[in-house]
Amino acid sequence: MQTTLKKQGNSDALTFRSAWKEGLGIDANTVLDVTVDYQNRRLIVEPAKVERKKYDIKELAAIAKNQQQPELDEFDFVGDELL
Repeated sequence: MQTTLKKQGNSDALTFRSAWKEGLGIDANTVLDVTVDYQNRRLIVEPAKVERKKYDIKELAAIAKNQQQPELDEFDFVGDELL
């Protein structure tokens, strides 16, 4: 398949067809890595590899403790919460 560079402001934009995005599992907010191979005149665009931090249970418990909202403890019960 082919696509065309289109003028967008002072830049050119490469548009992706819906089928391409669906096939790659990407959307408009996906971070992409772009590699330019000048020798072979190729432009390679692929989804960026996102490193996710791994947490242990102690780190998760500390995060949860810091996110507690004590102001919510001040409300009275309004229904059958105590059942």
